[in-house]
Amino acid sequence: MGRRPGLIVLIVVGLGLAAVAIFVGIVGRPGQQQVPAERPEELEAQAADEESEAPEAQVSGAEVTVSDAQGEVVWRASFGGEITYDQDSRIARAEDVHWRFEGPGFERLSLKAPVMVAGWEEKVLRFAEGVAIEAHGGDLSFSAGAAEYQFGTRKLIGRGDVRFQRGSFSGRAEELVIDNRAEVIRLKRGELVRRW
Repeated sequence: MGRRPGLIVLIVVGLGLAAVAIFVGIVGRPGQQQVPAERPEELEAQAADEESEAPEAQVSGAEVTVSDAQGEVVWRASFGGEITYDQDSRIARAEDVHWRFEGPGFERLSLKAPVMVAGWEEKVLRFAEGVAIEAHGGDLSFSAGAAEYQFGTRKLIGRGDVRFQRGSFSGRAEELVIDNRAEVIRLKRGELVRRW
């Protein structure tokens, strides 16, 4: 495809940094816990507990996969454009993003956006510059100016001129909340139209 090897190496290194940032951001920075000199067996048990609760990030090509403590995949993201990571602010930025939620909830929920900014401290992914969201194989579709995914609640929130379509229903709203755990969609401050 004519891509330079240097660009491919940069993308792989960027994804590796993003994966490390996810792991560090969720588990916490090393050196924050004080380690007592005695009872190493308690420390090993504590470390095992922390490892079982922490999500893992794996990098494969231009894709990041995030799993929960049980090894179930929660979401995947692939990047077709440039990826940068600022170590000081712990913020990653990626372009041409295809993000897919794969945990329990809405079937085949996916999102495409020109830009994604990952704030690991806040545990939030922000998507911008026009967002397209689909679920149920395209039966349910939304577009929004921007969106964010919250790690803790696993909610996807779209804001700014939200437009939606499902079957014969269409409409507009100021905000969209997709709650995957409850399998509920909430539209705030908008209008709904049904075509017969």
